[in-house]
Amino acid sequence: MSDLFPISAPASGRLCCLDDQHPAFVHNRIFGNGPLLDVAGNQIVAPFSAVVDDISASGDYIRLRHPSASVLTLILGDGRCFQQHPALVRQVKRHQQVQKGDVLLNLNQSLLRASDPQQRRLAVLLEPAPTLPDSFHWAESGAISLLDSIIFDDKQENS
Repeated sequence: MSDLFPISAPASGRLCCLDDQHPAFVHNRIFGNGPLLDVAGNQIVAPFSAVVDDISASGDYIRLRHPSASVLTLILGDGRCFQQHPALVRQVKRHQQVQKGDVLLNLNQSLLRASDPQQRRLAVLLEPAPTLPDSFHWAESGAISLLDSIIFDDKQENS
C-alpha cells in the first residue's frame, strides 16, 4: 500500500459537492474525482510530497504527481486563465519537487471575491495510481483547515 492516504486539505475554506454550475470538464471528471472547495485562505499548498507535473502560466491549473504515480489536479475557477490571473501568484514551476506544506499559490482574496463566485472555487481531483485500489472517499461538505483537515482517505482504513 502507498503512503498517499490520507490527503490533507491544500487550502482553507468550505467543501461543497460538484454540481452542474461548475464547468463541464470538472463535472465530467476527466481529471479524476473529488470535491470543490470555496477557498477562504490566502494560500494553496502541496497536500503531500510530489512533483509538479504541470502548472498553467496563471497558476489556476496545477497537477501534482505523488511517488505512487497518483495524480492530484487542482483547478481554481474555470481553469481558463491561460496567461495571467490577477488574484494568483505562482510559487512553483513545472517539474519542481515540492514537500507537503510547500506553498503552490498565493491568493489575493479581495480580487477573488470581487470576481464571479465560481472563480474562487478550487476543484481537488484525484486520479489514484493503477496499482492502488479505487476505493478512496472524500469529505462531502463542511469547513476545512489548511493541512489540518483530511479531504481524501482510503476506505479500507475505515472498514
